[in-house]
Amino acid sequence: MKIDRIEIIPVSIPIQSPTRVAFGLFDMRAYVFVKIYADDGVVGIGETSPWIPETRESQEDIVPLIENWLGPAIIGEDPFNIQKIWRIMERIPGRVAAKGAIDIALYDLVGKALNQPLYRILGGQCHEQLPLSGIIGIDEPEKMAEDATSQLRRFQWKALRIKLGSTLQGDVERFKSVREAVGPSIPMRVDLNGHYNSSDAIKLIRQIEKYDLWLVEQPVPWNDILGLQRVRRSVDTLIQADETYYTPYDLSYLMSIDAVSVLGLKMVRPGGITANRKVIEMAELLNIPCYVNSAGEMGIAKAAALHFAFHHPNIKYPCEITLMGEAVQEDLILETLEQKDGYASVPKGPGLGVRLDEATLRKFAGVVRSVTRRKNIVNV
Repeated sequence: MKIDRIEIIPVSIPIQSPTRVAFGLFDMRAYVFVKIYADDGVVGIGETSPWIPETRESQEDIVPLIENWLGPAIIGEDPFNIQKIWRIMERIPGRVAAKGAIDIALYDLVGKALNQPLYRILGGQCHEQLPLSGIIGIDEPEKMAEDATSQLRRFQWKALRIKLGSTLQGDVERFKSVREAVGPSIPMRVDLNGHYNSSDAIKLIRQIEKYDLWLVEQPVPWNDILGLQRVRRSVDTLIQADETYYTPYDLSYLMSIDAVSVLGLKMVRPGGITANRKVIEMAELLNIPCYVNSAGEMGIAKAAALHFAFHHPNIKYPCEITLMGEAVQEDLILETLEQKDGYASVPKGPGLGVRLDEATLRKFAGVVRSVTRRKNIVNV
């Protein structure tokens, strides 16, 4: 079996219910879908969800990169040789969102070729069901409390992520308001999106710990690694990096200097299934728990995240996999990912277990690019 053709499909889709974060409004997503065609007719589908303030890549970067460099470099390769293909792609540093889309498509193709669901290819199912978490955007305290209680009634989330990032006193009031509204039994974490310096982040965390704070995501700006380490060593609450990391090597370094105590993993970075497997294995050896964090994915990447989460014992906390299902107009898959009483189920079909909704995709797709000819990144 050989890779015969690759299609790159840019998709832009509005979010019906925008979420406000510390540095702006999350109201439009630009995706890239990848189809990898094998010479025997099997097709694998991948997806990446770049948002340049967080992922350092954009749709405008990814499409030509795959069309002109990554795609041509793997034409003619055996799609089962995923590690070899990564070695080829790694001749271009970084660009993990683009590589992740290709990676997901390869695993989907391999699963379909073997007529096996992806989680079995990854080692089998570790969890019978997966608890899910919701997200509450920044607003006035009473509105955030209303949103939290409404979501818990509707979806029975098993945890909540609370977006903060304004003033110290305002953020304390927001967290307190949501906690009082939802009661003591729901784990609540905070996402600061790098809003504070380390001193103010420590002050905030100490003030809201009394309201049963679970963990804090990205308390300081992405480039303040020593500040992140200082926060981690100054509080009892779990500390997670997000914007600070980009590649698996970033997460390896953060773990090695004791700057994080939990990892939130995404399909968009550190890059699909392969890179996330490397990271979660490192974390397990260091006794650092993990969970899957949302990057506003559509159905293809959500399915990949579900297979990944179900296969590994170091997924310890509620995950944000089906987060965006109510916020976007379409999920761009024909199947409905199963979610009941705040728990997700793993797809059972071959590969990712979901199919792309081609008719709906065409409503939001840009110009489709196709790669059929081999071209090495570097001639050796």
